[in-house]
Amino acid sequence: MNVPAYRWMIEPAMWVLRTEPELVVKSRWVAPERLTAAGFTFAHTDLAEALRTSAQGGSTGSSGTGSASVGSVGARR
Repeated sequence: MNVPAYRWMIEPAMWVLRTEPELVVKSRWVAPERLTAAGFTFAHTDLAEALRTSAQGGSTGSSGTGSASVGSVGARR
């Protein structure tokens, strides 16, 4: 379900999160070049798969090989 979000609705949340509204409103496509060059691999490369796994209570954490706090978002080293 798509719900229109106006800038005045987003700005209070962005103030709480301490970020710019443009980062939420506009799409950003990024490539994790530095991470992959350093040998970092993601546990899930597809958002839908990651959400399904998370919703089913599956582990998306780190493999225990030193991926630091990034492991909490489904990263594996």
